[in-house]
Amino acid sequence: MEKLGRYQIREIIGEGAMARVYKGYDPEIDREIAIKLLKSQLAEDDQYRMRFLREAKGAGTLSHPNIVTIFDVGVDGKHPYIAMELVDGLTLTDLIRTGQATSMRDVVEIGIQLTRALDYAHKKGIIHRDIKPGNIMLVSSGNQVKVTDFGICRIDGSDQELTQHTQLGDVLGTPNYMSPEQVLGQKVDSRSDLFSVGVVLYKLVTGALPFEGDSIISVAMKITQTDPPTVEKLRPDVPLSLRRVIERSLKKQPEKRYQTGEEFAQALIGVARELKEAEEKKGKGKGLSLSVRWAAIMAGIVVVTMSLTATILYQRQYAAMLDQVKGYGGSLAKVMATQSAVPLLAEDFAAIDVFVQETLARQDFPYLVVTDDEGVVRGSNDPKQVGQRYAAPVATLVGSPDAEVEVRTHELASGNVLDFTSPILFQKKPIGAVHLGIYEAPLARVANLVYVLLAILTLVTVAAVAAGTFLLARRIAAPIRVLRARWTRSRMAATTCASARRARMNSASSTRPSTRPPRPWKRDTSLPRRSLMRPLPRASPPRQRRADDMLRALAIATLTVLLAACAETPQRPEPPPAPVVYAPADSGPMLARDASFIVVVPRAGEDFGALAERWLGDRSRRFEIAEFNRQDEARAGRPVALPVKPLNPGGVERASVQTVPIITYHRFGAKPSTMTVTPSSFEAQMRYLAQNGYTVIPMSRLADFLEGRIALPRKSVVITIDDGYRSTYDIAWPILKKHGFPATVFLYTDFVGASDALTWAQMKEMSASGLIDIQPHSKTHSNLTMKLADENDARYRERIRREIETPVDTIRERLGEPTVTYAFPYGDVNETVVEYLRGKGVKLGVTVTPGGNAFFAPPPMLRRTMVYGADDLDAFRGKLVTALPVARP
Repeated sequence: MEKLGRYQIREIIGEGAMARVYKGYDPEIDREIAIKLLKSQLAEDDQYRMRFLREAKGAGTLSHPNIVTIFDVGVDGKHPYIAMELVDGLTLTDLIRTGQATSMRDVVEIGIQLTRALDYAHKKGIIHRDIKPGNIMLVSSGNQVKVTDFGICRIDGSDQELTQHTQLGDVLGTPNYMSPEQVLGQKVDSRSDLFSVGVVLYKLVTGALPFEGDSIISVAMKITQTDPPTVEKLRPDVPLSLRRVIERSLKKQPEKRYQTGEEFAQALIGVARELKEAEEKKGKGKGLSLSVRWAAIMAGIVVVTMSLTATILYQRQYAAMLDQVKGYGGSLAKVMATQSAVPLLAEDFAAIDVFVQETLARQDFPYLVVTDDEGVVRGSNDPKQVGQRYAAPVATLVGSPDAEVEVRTHELASGNVLDFTSPILFQKKPIGAVHLGIYEAPLARVANLVYVLLAILTLVTVAAVAAGTFLLARRIAAPIRVLRARWTRSRMAATTCASARRARMNSASSTRPSTRPPRPWKRDTSLPRRSLMRPLPRASPPRQRRADDMLRALAIATLTVLLAACAETPQRPEPPPAPVVYAPADSGPMLARDASFIVVVPRAGEDFGALAERWLGDRSRRFEIAEFNRQDEARAGRPVALPVKPLNPGGVERASVQTVPIITYHRFGAKPSTMTVTPSSFEAQMRYLAQNGYTVIPMSRLADFLEGRIALPRKSVVITIDDGYRSTYDIAWPILKKHGFPATVFLYTDFVGASDALTWAQMKEMSASGLIDIQPHSKTHSNLTMKLADENDARYRERIRREIETPVDTIRERLGEPTVTYAFPYGDVNETVVEYLRGKGVKLGVTVTPGGNAFFAPPPMLRRTMVYGADDLDAFRGKLVTALPVARP
């Protein structure tokens, strides 16, 4: 098999009981991936197919640095597959097989990352149920852990019959790493995963498993009945705090273990802190001997030479500080160029001016100028320069921090200035430049201050060393003489006592054998920071074989429990309440009804939309009635079946998976440009959607689809418009009203009040129509993932808080609309941004990564496809990706 769907198969890299894993290549994105393919003999079995696809549903909703990312899921012929992140590294199983072990600190670090990854999954309602070394990977580039293989995970809220049903002989998990409740077939929760983590840590620390036996039955009996050998017995040098953490995680009763992954991680963080302190304490070593200290004190006169080096240090310090200023200014200029790229490309000169003024308000720069590719000033601290060709000052080139930024120096009336010029790039092509000036005067003041401080420090040090040497010499000389005299007098007496003691000990040892056991272990207290391949002392306690009647009875009882747990029918949840049927008193003939379907006879003039509204309470579900009955419209007198529940909420077919594209516009005008679409082009695009069977849905219905609550028509599309230009009201809204299409306008609130921006009255009018909803697009349209040059972590988080809270609260207050979707400026997002969005109740986030959104798309990072002014109808048609086809061999 050389291809699987659109992916190319390179080589097999792993194989398990259910699936094979191949190294593959995605030609559309130009990246290497891992492809997990269900084995052909299992693909025919519905249960294994469900379990395999459940991994995609489970891991596909997770986005965490310590969990392998799912990219795609599909079916090639009869072969389901999952495309996922290709991790370059080895599993813990591979590491253990080498016979060498990780250091204590690395074991603790692995445990911290593992428990935090599981805590994230548990909060998402996903229980892994098969944590073992083979499912934990160590990334080659850095000490990073990746959790994989959610093939038997349990998803909270999913169908219990699907997630709990097993056939006779199936074991959900690896026996040696299973929790007692998992062995006994009882209900498992997040604490079961944490028990398995404890087994993994026990194995890494001691080199042995806590529960071993000759068969699965004996292992199961030990897991449920006996305590494991203590870590201290197998590895005496393990710190007490780490032993206690492992012992607590292996408690039989779940309530006695750690209750969450974060609680487990915090306990391990405490162990890591203790190990670090022990390492630092050891590194300090013992105090210097008296003779060494005496020599060091006498050698203190060397400090006098500090006065001779002050001038040299001053010169070097100034040069180093100048290099730092050039690096700082260069980085700042590049950041400003990045911030200016999209507004300059969109000819959004108002946004550029706001950016320049806000930057100058925060920093004391002599000037900041943004020019386009023709050298015309589009933003400046001097309003007179705007619209004029930029006249560069006469300056001397003094070097560059990198190849892109040029640094020159010139003189202004207010002092010497360093000029930084950075190109503004779009798709690696220059579209303008940023000119940033930074004063040299603060640098000279700091350098002079450094020189004065060096001089003062030299004088103070020389005086302190001279005084210290004098005082110590006086205090130490007298005690040394006294101690020497006492030592001489006591030496003879001590020698006599020692001889007598040895004689008594020799006499006693000749009459009884020695009972002191040999030291089986050489204590190793060294704790290197990174020593993944340090040999582990082997601990091979003899296996105790118990063959008495009690052991056989317990084995038979455990086997009976396991077989009964697998054979009996799992408990079903209580039946749901009868669905609410939306029908008036005069509802026409109804032939039958149950929890899944209603069979009715349409009346004259009644279509599928009217039936869906009257019986199901949602007119938009007419497409489900049409698809299920395989007819375009209702016919009077002919019975019709109405599905009460969505028939295919995920949009998964044998040959494809449904995706919902989100297309986005920026501004509209008579003159087309990269970000400007003409009214005729927009009308043609909307007409194409109306005439070719596309259904334009609001963002709220996409949210319901991603949560599995509703099904959507096969060709569903979401329309969005960014920034909040007035042309949205003047041009786009009339066309949208004409076709009855809903749309979402993403507004950055600082833009309101500009001459070409929407007003609150216009937005309120559009919102009242029911077709347009206004959602936040940040406060200032700044990049949320990049720190400004002067920002530390606290200032960065405060800026992100303002960029999220201000537009969310303003839109809610001004328009009374719920804000559930956020558009990221430039499409960039990180965990900090998502954290603040969740705190404000925002469920969805949209990027500018092109493509459609399947049911497993991560809600905080939905794909969006931009529509440009140069796009013709064929290009527009190509952006409407409503399905991921499955290629057939």
